Amino acid sequence: MKKARKRRAQNPAKPAPTKKAPRAALPELTERVWWIAAAVIFVVGAILRLYALALKPMHNDEGVNGFFMMNLLRDGVYRYDPANYHGPTLYYLDLVIVRVNGFLFHGEGLSDTSVRLVAAIFGIAMVALVLWMRQLLGKREALVAAALIAISPGAVFYSRYFIHEIPFVFFALGGAVCGWLAWKRCDPRFMPIGAVSLAFLFASKETAIISALGLVVAVPTQLYWARMREGLPAPAWKGFGNRQRTIIYSVLAVVLFIGLNVVLYSSFFTNAKGVRDAFATFAVWFKTGVTYQFYPRYIYLTWMAREEWPLMLISVVGTAVAVWTKPRSFASFIGIWTIGLYAVYTYISYKEPWLAINFIIPAAISGGGGAVYLWERSRERKLLWGLVCAGLTLVLFYETIHLNFVRYDDPDEAYVYMHSTREINFLVDEVNAYDARTHAGPEMEICITAGEYWPLPWYFRDYKKALFWGSVVPTTAPVVIGGKDQVPALTAELGLAYQLIRYYDLRPGVPLALFIRK
Repeated sequence: MKKARKRRAQNPAKPAPTKKAPRAALPELTERVWWIAAAVIFVVGAILRLYALALKPMHNDEGVNGFFMMNLLRDGVYRYDPANYHGPTLYYLDLVIVRVNGFLFHGEGLSDTSVRLVAAIFGIAMVALVLWMRQLLGKREALVAAALIAISPGAVFYSRYFIHEIPFVFFALGGAVCGWLAWKRCDPRFMPIGAVSLAFLFASKETAIISALGLVVAVPTQLYWARMREGLPAPAWKGFGNRQRTIIYSVLAVVLFIGLNVVLYSSFFTNAKGVRDAFATFAVWFKTGVTYQFYPRYIYLTWMAREEWPLMLISVVGTAVAVWTKPRSFASFIGIWTIGLYAVYTYISYKEPWLAINFIIPAAISGGGGAVYLWERSRERKLLWGLVCAGLTLVLFYETIHLNFVRYDDPDEAYVYMHSTREINFLVDEVNAYDARTHAGPEMEICITAGEYWPLPWYFRDYKKALFWGSVVPTTAPVVIGGKDQVPALTAELGLAYQLIRYYDLRPGVPLALFIRK
């Protein structure tokens, strides 16, 4: 007995291994807290898009779009041109805003702010749509995704631009959400709503085919991927239940899609050729997408890394996590769609900074879900992850303020692409001041001889005798605007009766000279 006790004392039994404590569950996010957080995100997103909307000068493309808008408002005329410009959705949506603006303030309603409002409104609506997605993403996931979009430098910058991109992405997301709900809930009632969204999408830009085909391909891709990840057969589609109801909603969806496109492209049945041109445009833009080569294929990564690397980091990690860990979720579906969009836009030769919005926005949605997933599983490092995310959010917010309210015309900024400089406002102010001194009014003659002059037609839209020649011509107009290279010829032509006021940069490397008759 003594020997046994001695042996036990010398060789004590090993203690039983202790189990790791289970992960602490996150506190429940109450409805009240969620709504307060959602309201803060929504208000911040709205302020960033609406404050000082006319601060930056109009871009060349905005000037062209504004000129079409002016013709539509004043003459009721819009003709779709497949070779040079995009679809009619932007103009008809903005027509409503401009007319309301004119009704409220007793004028024509055209201004930098009024025409840009359509993009700003859809940018705000996009934040609201992502918040509504909480039933598809989850409460926390929707908040993170909406916050990323609300303060994204690119999303804010192009929401303050009178171009097609922001409404285009909104309608693409609307089609994706309606398609997902109809498929997952086996409910055909979402089909007509989705058809309306896709109709406006196709009537916005020719690249709608990329977004739509991406959604179609994403469905079987997700099913196949989920089957691989889980080792289970893909669930059989149960259909929509009542066959008669399904047929009715399907026919209604097709009629709405075709009908809206016909109405818009035909300019409300005043231009039948516009409907034919809606099909011809794909050949034109396919050629452009194949032959236009100005940037390297990886340029989108470069632009995003320069302007919004925190969002890029969160989105890439979050999308990967969503696709890998939740293969059957809505976040995974959007993530697969995002990957497809990025692959196509990277492959085609045609590249512009604003096209990045097409995959930045959905990447933020799937990325928000992935970010929350990582935070929930970080065990005792939750505080560290929270601080990291807060730091990245502050950096993103600073970049947004810096780009949109300080360096909005700086060519060193990746998203500032051939933008008019703020000096163009000084040129326009000088011409308007001369008009005020001479009381010439709308009949004042302005002779523009410069070869590059957009967006000046927009700024001089109220001067009936503002003529754009593109070369030096004989003139007696009191105001003459030419290119710097035309100054010797203009000086010889105008003589001592005119004074060269100064040079103004239309865009970097494109100086304009302003002559005013003494």
